[in-house]
Amino acid sequence: LRAYARCGGRRMLLLARDQEAHMTGPLLPRVRVPTLLIDGQSDPVIQTWTVERICADIPEAVARQIPGAPHGLTDTHPRAVAQLTLEFLRRVGH
Repeated sequence: LRAYARCGGRRMLLLARDQEAHMTGPLLPRVRVPTLLIDGQSDPVIQTWTVERICADIPEAVARQIPGAPHGLTDTHPRAVAQLTLEFLRRVGH
């Protein structure tokens, strides 16, 4: 949340407007590749229900959770992200 506070309210408003103008939800069922979604259980920005919904909308998606991870989980939990990514790649044959 500190990063969001540092970027300021104006930029947050611009980001929200941009997301509203570029709704990608209807395109998710068209994703035709194996997809890994990693959910930080302590993410105050993207809630678990959102990750679950995205996962349900992408035909070949799987979701994994990292307990205690915030929104910037690649910075705070890099080993867990790497482990989940490697497991996923092995599972899909890469």
